[in-house]
Amino acid sequence: MIKQQEEHSERTERIEIQGINHVAIASKDLERTRWFFSEVLQLQTISNETVASEGVHVTCIATASSGQEVAQPMLELLSPLSPESTVAKFVQRKGSGVHHLSFDVKDVHLAARVLQAKGVQLINSEPRKGANNTLVLFVHPKSTGGILVEFVQRDQLPVVNSL
Repeated sequence: MIKQQEEHSERTERIEIQGINHVAIASKDLERTRWFFSEVLQLQTISNETVASEGVHVTCIATASSGQEVAQPMLELLSPLSPESTVAKFVQRKGSGVHHLSFDVKDVHLAARVLQAKGVQLINSEPRKGANNTLVLFVHPKSTGGILVEFVQRDQLPVVNSL
């Protein structure tokens, strides 16, 4: 009976996607990219943070003009900290451009279980610390038709803001 309940539970679990969190842009010229979004488009910088475990500096930019209260997806500008980082290798292979698409989820651990049960190849099998007080999980592009996808659970770690 317990095995039957577990099988039923696995079939009924689903990832609760709450919306797009951000579109990440890898840049070989972060200052120029920041200038365009901040100065030309007048979009507000939300945060600047180094995520040493990923070898990347992250600048988050709002996608709506300041004063709007509706939560909008962000732009996440990525700059590699070293030539060995994943983002540096991406920029070397493909140049600056869209790096990944990120979705907000209610429970990133549940997302990992559901994806693994469906045979989806994950880059990290367990969620890990991401920028802006989050836990993140990446799906390998081989499982998505070539697109790097991230799942984000917000507000899971102590806040670090270094504007």
